[in-house]
This record gives sequence, C-alpha cells and structure tokens, in this order.
Amino acid sequence: MMAWDRLAVVAYESPFAPCGGVAAVMKHLPGALAAEAGGRVAVFTPLHYRMPQAPRPADLLLAAVYAVPLGTRQVTVNLRHLAQDPIDWYFVGTDQIELFAGAPDPYGVGANLTRDALFFGAAVARGLWMLDPRAAWGLHVIDWQAATTALALASGGQIWPHRVQLALHNSYDAPLRYYDLHQVGISPHDCPPAGSPETSTVLLRALPLVAPTVCTVSQQFAHDLVSEPLHTHLLAAHLQPHLPGRLRGVDDGCFVAPSVPAEITSAKPAAAPARLLAWKRERWVQAVEALTTLPGQEHEPVWGDRVAFAQAAASGALAPLLMGGRDDSQQKGYDLAAAAIDRLLAADCPAQFILLPMPGGEGLAGLGYLRELAARWPSRVLALPFRFRGYADLLAGTAYGLMPSLYEPFGSANEFYLAGTAVIARATGGLVQQVVPMPLASGWAVGVERLARAWHQPAAVPTGYLFREDEGLSAQPEAWWRLRGSRYGGPDGREHQPLFGSMVDAFVDVTQAAVTRWRDEPEAYATMVLAGLQHVRDGFTWQRAAREYLAAL
Repeated sequence: MMAWDRLAVVAYESPFAPCGGVAAVMKHLPGALAAEAGGRVAVFTPLHYRMPQAPRPADLLLAAVYAVPLGTRQVTVNLRHLAQDPIDWYFVGTDQIELFAGAPDPYGVGANLTRDALFFGAAVARGLWMLDPRAAWGLHVIDWQAATTALALASGGQIWPHRVQLALHNSYDAPLRYYDLHQVGISPHDCPPAGSPETSTVLLRALPLVAPTVCTVSQQFAHDLVSEPLHTHLLAAHLQPHLPGRLRGVDDGCFVAPSVPAEITSAKPAAAPARLLAWKRERWVQAVEALTTLPGQEHEPVWGDRVAFAQAAASGALAPLLMGGRDDSQQKGYDLAAAAIDRLLAADCPAQFILLPMPGGEGLAGLGYLRELAARWPSRVLALPFRFRGYADLLAGTAYGLMPSLYEPFGSANEFYLAGTAVIARATGGLVQQVVPMPLASGWAVGVERLARAWHQPAAVPTGYLFREDEGLSAQPEAWWRLRGSRYGGPDGREHQPLFGSMVDAFVDVTQAAVTRWRDEPEAYATMVLAGLQHVRDGFTWQRAAREYLAAL
C-alpha cells in the first residue's frame, strides 16, 4: 500500500521552460508515472514568464490564490492549472516581475536563483495544502531547485504526512544562509542540515527529510557520484558522507521516438544496412541544402563557408559528424571537440563537422574559439550558435554524433541512435550504458573496458565508440581542479594541461577509427547503427523508469 494518496512531480524546468535534460525528462516521466500508478499526476513548476514556450496566464485556469512571504513582503501567488490528461500542470506565478524572470533559460537569473528556488518551494508547499488540505502527497522532486519544497514542508525535522523522493539529474547544489530561509518563511531549525551545522546547502538540509533512497538518472551516474574525483572532490564533495548506501540509479527512458522508417528497421538483416545507408544519404543531402540556404542574420550567424562546405560534402567521401547542445565549458566539452577537430583535420581526416552550440551565459562571445575554428577550416567546419530548423535532417544524415562530455548523468545518445546515427562519446555516466563500445587495440581502451564491462556482455554487438583519457591522470583530483579552474585558449589555457591533452589524444584516435569504419566498411557501420537503435529502444523505457521510481518512493 502506498504511503501517499496523491502523486506529484516538482521541477524547476519543464517543456514550457526548457534548458536541458530535465525538460526532456518532463515530456515523458509524468505521463509514465500516471500510467504506472493508475491515476492522475500533478506537476508543479514555475511560470517562467520570459520564456517563449511559457503558457499565457489567460489560457490557464486559476486554481488557487494565496500569499508567500518574501522578506518583509507578502507576495501573492497565482497557482494556475492546465489539464493535459492524465497530467495536471500547476504553474506557480506571481505579479512580481523579478521572480521567475529567467532568460534565455529558466536558470538565467544570476544570483537570484537561490531566492527564486526557495520561493518556489515555499509556494508549492502552500499550494499542496490549498489544493487538498487532507491529502498525503508523494512528491518526486528534481534537483536542488525543487528540493526546496521539502524544506518548506518540514516541521521539527519531519515532513509527515507527505513523502518526498529526491531525484538528482546532476550534482549541483546551492549554499544557504539562515537569512535566505527566513526570507520565505522557512525556519532553519525545522530543516537542520545533515552533518555539521557549519555547512548549509539546499541538499544538505533536504537529505534528512527525503525518502531514504536518493535516485539519479542512470546507474552509472550513481556510481560516478561516489567514485569519480570530479564529483567526490569538486562538485559533490560536501555530499559524500551522506550518499553512500542511499543512491539508486534509475535509467531514463528514450527522449524521442524512432525516426528511422519501419521498412528499414523491420527489413531482413541482409537488406537493412543498405537501406539505412541510402536513407541517410538522402537526409544528408537535404540537411546540406538547408545549410546552404540559411540567411546568416546577425542574431543567427553562420561560422564557416556554407558554399565551400556543400561542395566538399557533394563528393560523399567525407564523414559528417555532428555535435549539439548548450555551451557549458564545465560539462559539454565543446572546447575538447575544437582541439580534437583541429588535430583531425590537420592530419587529413576525411570528415566534416557541424557544431550547434546553444550560447551560455557569455553569449556569442564565449564561443569565439568555435568561430576561429570554422575560419581555419571553412569548408570542413560549420558552427551555428542557434536553433537550426533543419536539425532533424542533420541528426539523421550525419555519420556520428559527438558527445565529449566531462560528465553526463544520462545523456542524449539515444536521440542519435533513434535517428539512425551512431555515437562517439567520452565514457562517463549514462553514456557508458547507452553505447556498446567498439573494441579498440590501444592504450585508451583500458578505462573504457573497465566501465563498459559492468553493463555490456563481451559478446554484445558494438553500437558506437567510447573514449577515455589516461586512467592515472583522471584519478588525480588536482588535475580536475586545474581543469575546472581554467578556460580554453591562450598561453595558460586548459589545452596545455595534461588531463585535457590526454582526453584530446583519446578523442582523436577513436574518432579516426570511427571515420575509417564509416568510409571503408559502410555495411558494417550501418549494422552497428541498427544494433544501437535496438539497444536503446529496448533497454531504456519510461515505463521501467516510472516503476522503479514508484517502488523507491
């Protein structure tokens, strides 16, 4: 019997205010939870009014109106409702324009993020009572921004009759002062931190309150959080005494539906590879045509020579490689890719590269090194720092997707495979589970094999390529400190550091091998892609994820 009678998800990010992986999860998880639980699921999220995807208040029903303190003020909360069966979306909005004003993403409020997250948690806690004062809620809260709800529900170190499940999509956290808590009416004494009272963060105060099992979005990431120096000594060092024995990895499901036609995936094994290759060539031609017709406006600059790029692509002899996602120098590895691409093209690697970085906090200025890379290789590199409307054709038409992430809780490798494209990735987090690595006879294989053997049988059909730097370097916390404390470019840039250099070396070697396979063994390449599609489609489902989350709640 469940210890709660109403179920809800609390998330600071959603499809109505997307930034990264949380929004992708929120497209699928609430519905899967509803199906598995056999009832409706509520979702609480801020109304990030500056986001273009945000619903208009006039299109929402007003579910409740109440006040939440913010400093010396009582701020009116308008809890608005949108029914999308079986999901009830509840948007926390106010008439205070300084709250939930993030742009270009919901987290883009600078130093006010902690304030907004605490206000959100306090508003959700009050909203639960306003919607149903007798209910015992089971809450699935995502990351520290939503874990503030547990703090606001706490009384005397407990949140009875409710039950809160914490799901970590990353290891980020935020420091808390007594002042911050008092600003939104939360007593610090009701939610004392785990461990020493001298160290106060949202997660440290939430961990004693939430369910014993703390979930992460992949099994490998649950292991990484307590074993990888990047997390144990830097990102989550303060959490280490409180995580062992509590973590459970719940693998995400696939973020998209397969786009490879059924006549390919259901074809006989002898015919499917050739059909896939023909289909991918058509999609690549369409993608290149869309690239050449881009207007190249000031707010949507195109770095590289589109005409020369198209002419080079016309030969069909160059492997197209794609990297997309937000610009985050501390995670996504665009600088790592830039250094590797320079090396690969200087060595005459038969490849072209399309880079689709979504600018981060520094805007286009933070991507200057990609603009310079495209200028050095104008016919081989295109960089488009905006949302390219021909992305679906690119995703399907390219040979490989690149994911050189420094860490990746789950990762979107499944999106590439479901579009018929293989993946080259750094072996970390959920990427290790999504990619069955091609065996390589090189020194770089040691780290990959160590991680992959936990998830893939020796006889498993390879689906892509994983790389990993020298194990001795990656085990040094000080190497990670230096890497995170530096930027790419210049005499003191991170490209001069041994750890970064080792990553680039491994990335270059593995990419060269992957391109060679695409060029010299096209049928074997296509067979690998089809195996990857089946691996992610069958192995990562939202039904399974929902079942595991409910079991842990």
